[in-house]
Amino acid sequence: MVSCHARSSALTADAPSSLDPFKYQSSEPVPLLKATFADTAVGMQIGIKCLLTTEETTPKAAQPAAATAQMPLGDASSTANAPGSRSRSAPKIAFPTSQLPELLRKIDGSPKIQSDLVSELRNHFDTVTKAAIEAKIREVASREGKGKDSRWRVKNEAWTSAGLTPPARGIMAAFEKA
Repeated sequence: MVSCHARSSALTADAPSSLDPFKYQSSEPVPLLKATFADTAVGMQIGIKCLLTTEETTPKAAQPAAATAQMPLGDASSTANAPGSRSRSAPKIAFPTSQLPELLRKIDGSPKIQSDLVSELRNHFDTVTKAAIEAKIREVASREGKGKDSRWRVKNEAWTSAGLTPPARGIMAAFEKA
């Protein structure tokens, strides 16, 4: 006899919409990994299973891109609406490229924490959204160090993509200023 727990776990996403829950049997899920085990002894325990290796198996063929592109935006099966898939994506309105050089100059060398820096930049660029500023900061800059004296440094690629020359840094930069 099948317990209620086993019967309820048999109902899966591949179940048809009109089904008899007492007769439906789901197909077994396809394993994604193949594991190799060995029996070993640990202390006084004999016959303990020990994982030796894992190998990826070939998953089922993915749906063609055309089939997923035709899915309506509000469909519950879309990954954007799936619970737990809330990753930081690009903002709906990107940071304007015309103001990028000014943004890079304001970020580079700033000692402010990210939330204060975003607030300051939001006040300066009043037509740009907070999300667009945060996304652009993550894209073009990183914070050097973790202490109070750490400063924001704009990546060299960001300077060149904005059509600017990256500022000189390090020991040679100190001599050039003198």
